[in-house]
Amino acid sequence: MHVHRLRREITATHLTNRIVDHVGPGFAFRVREEVGADIAGLTRAYVAVSEIFGIDALWGEIEALDNRVPAATQMELMLLVTDLLRRAVIWLLRHQQQDNGIQAQVDYYQGGCSSLLRECPNRSPPQTGWRSIGG
Repeated sequence: MHVHRLRREITATHLTNRIVDHVGPGFAFRVREEVGADIAGLTRAYVAVSEIFGIDALWGEIEALDNRVPAATQMELMLLVTDLLRRAVIWLLRHQQQDNGIQAQVDYYQGGCSSLLRECPNRSPPQTGWRSIGG
């Protein structure tokens, strides 16, 4: 893939699909209007937040609950992750310099966020016996 002549286009398509799948098709427009970030900055912030919080693994765990918990519970969990993504991307765009690299932001925030999440009590979604995601 590193030498593929269309690697930039493939990467852009993959990232666009992830953003649309996780936060919806209008997210980029709304964030650009609210924060004034360009698409490249928004995409960098999205990738950084996804890495900081382990969103892909979290999303996969929720999807793996098919036929194990009610669909409404799964949707509620996906909406919680979507809300986390939206809020964290906007926060990062407002509080970090846009020229900071993705890995620098991940390195700076990931350890603290992981520690904080470990200290949070596990909360079961209503009407399920399911305990937690990611732990």
